[in-house]
Amino acid sequence: MALGIWGNRAGKAGILLAVGAVIFGTGYLANNGAAAPEPVAEKVPVPDLAPKTIKVAEGTIVARLVLKATVNADPAAPARPEKAGTVTRVLVKKGQRVNKGEAVVAFEHTPEPKAPAKPGTEPKPVKPVTLYLAAPATGRVQEIQAHVGSSVSPGEVAFSVDRGRFRAVAEVETKDIYRLYNKPRSVRLQIDHGPAPFACPLISYGAGGGEEGKVEISCRIPESRKVFPGLPAEMSVLTDQAKNVPVVPLAAVLGKAETGWVTVVGESGERTRREVELGLNDGKRIEIKSGLEVGEKILDLAPEDAAFAGPEKPKGHP
Repeated sequence: MALGIWGNRAGKAGILLAVGAVIFGTGYLANNGAAAPEPVAEKVPVPDLAPKTIKVAEGTIVARLVLKATVNADPAAPARPEKAGTVTRVLVKKGQRVNKGEAVVAFEHTPEPKAPAKPGTEPKPVKPVTLYLAAPATGRVQEIQAHVGSSVSPGEVAFSVDRGRFRAVAEVETKDIYRLYNKPRSVRLQIDHGPAPFACPLISYGAGGGEEGKVEISCRIPESRKVFPGLPAEMSVLTDQAKNVPVVPLAAVLGKAETGWVTVVGESGERTRREVELGLNDGKRIEIKSGLEVGEKILDLAPEDAAFAGPEKPKGHP
């Protein structure tokens, strides 16, 4: 029994001594520069930023803008009388649905007396006539400013009709205005977390919002689509398309609209700056309308314009 206990203790002591010897030996070798291997130096690849020679290719450019949009309710259609008078009847209530051309407000109008046919005679008395102000659109009567006994005047709003229609409105960023030089050919809309994308007929494009320099595009949301004011959406605007034309990367051209410059590489490797006429671009490639032919070689980086290259570096600096 005693031998078993002492034997067990001796075995544990031997293990501890062996572990200590390993630790001591490792520390000794490490202190004498023989334990840890040299750290492996990680090689960081150096990007090659030198311009490369590429060929002018033939391709198709589809000029499309994808813009952030918002769903807005159409403003109510106002009803304005052409003549003055006093309201005698209001034929509908607020919220009631009416059809375009349906009478909504009746008012009494007194025409101007006609000049007498013979000089010196009294003009004939005129009798008031009843006129009707009709709904300017089909929808629900939203506001009624005219009430029995009140006056209506030409050009002033007597009531308005909510047509229950919606539009999507998107603002074009300044950097994309040159891409909107043609009337959009088609517009598609995708409502965030809503139905699948659908055609959205163009309403207007150009200056909008009452702010100088602001360009907007708006499209009509079909009545079959259930939407709500304020919903965010994306508007995909197809502005134009060019097929089987010379195309180059945008980065190869100095300029993005109308005219630009490229660096042409000759057969002997000589480089010359050449002016080109620019067409459509899709944000990555641009159409060359004239100045380059398919198969010609150019640099994939645009030439610099010395007027915008910045100040010269001081002497002694690389």
